[in-house]
Amino acid sequence: ERLQWADVIVFGDVETKCLMLHPHFFDREKWKGGYVTFPDRLELLRDWVGDGGHFHMMGG
Repeated sequence: ERLQWADVIVFGDVETKCLMLHPHFFDREKWKGGYVTFPDRLELLRDWVGDGGHFHMMGG
């Protein structure tokens, strides 16, 4: 559902932490010591590709 706007997703020179941690993770005021949970971005991408989306990953 989150990726339905795209036909192809291209990643280039992406650090692992960009895929694993949501940007709000770094804002301590948002979670104030509580547990932080976000959708698994790699799982969302995997499912999207499984449903017919196209993914390309490039590296330098």
